[in-house]
Amino acid sequence: MINGGVRVDDAHVFYGTIADGFGEVVRITKAGYARTVLAPTYSIYGLHLGATYVYYDKEVGPGPGWVIYRVPKNGGASDKCGEYQPGYEEDDWDADDRGVVVRTKTKLIRYPASCSGAPATTALVGKKASHVALDATTAFVVVDDRLFAAPRAGGAPKMLAPCTAPPVPFGDSVFFSMYEDDAGGSIRRVAKTGGAVTTLMKNELGARNIAVDATHVYWTAGEANVLYRVARTGGAPEMLGTLGAAARGDIFLDDESIYWIDDDRTSIKKAPK
Repeated sequence: MINGGVRVDDAHVFYGTIADGFGEVVRITKAGYARTVLAPTYSIYGLHLGATYVYYDKEVGPGPGWVIYRVPKNGGASDKCGEYQPGYEEDDWDADDRGVVVRTKTKLIRYPASCSGAPATTALVGKKASHVALDATTAFVVVDDRLFAAPRAGGAPKMLAPCTAPPVPFGDSVFFSMYEDDAGGSIRRVAKTGGAVTTLMKNELGARNIAVDATHVYWTAGEANVLYRVARTGGAPEMLGTLGAAARGDIFLDDESIYWIDDDRTSIKKAPK
């Protein structure tokens, strides 16, 4: 079973697998689908990608609970980068080659890019933090249904907007969806520095599992996982197709294609944008 999400770069697709308590971090080539196991793991819930490394978590039992490792994208030995007690969400932490940021019950903790040395507090965020996402300088986190931005180097978090779902930083903005009870939901955009919030779309089905590229925001909605997109500047949504009820609904992008986990988490599929 595929777990922990899918990540893509120019030449490869990366993902985690789990079966009977054991798993693997896997790389396949986009051309030819050659498969390489990069690292063994156990119950994997998160997988993130840097320019040089793949970051993944591994359950180790009592004590730290979960440990975050990195392995070179081209293969090699794994290094321990951090640890956390999860809420069993793959976005309890995020990572790139600048370091790892994880959430605890009251704060965001950063581990250095070298994967050595003591962790440091990035920000105090309260008891209900969730959904960590990073860009080069900032950690974005949802606390009590509000989106905050905190400097990765440390400092006070700034509230940007109401938010009920994982944020996606891209360019100079952060994109996110909002659940609005019986009214369905919406997709919104706010500048990373704060300011007015722009609603890009709103409908009765809502939106989940959003992904962003240079021109559009993509999302799925409904039990059939209907795939839509809307321009990053707003406008009329486009329906692109239906992924089907067996799809997980998460979507991942590269310059040409949309990827998703399908067949009850046993396959990865793609389609042109």
